[in-house]
Amino acid sequence: MSAFEASLYAKEVGAVLTIPIHMDNPAFPPDFDYIKEMFEKYEVDYQILENDETIEI
Repeated sequence: MSAFEASLYAKEVGAVLTIPIHMDNPAFPPDFDYIKEMFEKYEVDYQILENDETIEI
């Protein structure tokens, strides 16, 4: 799923917080600027975690 698709999906289902995962494939490095742009464009609240960072929900 691309950042565009993820942002639209999160908006459609009414996600309170979106946390992108599975972005550690060196063959397909993430474009964090594009991810941020899409989530902000579609007004989706998101948090990008560092490797091994945790969040309590």
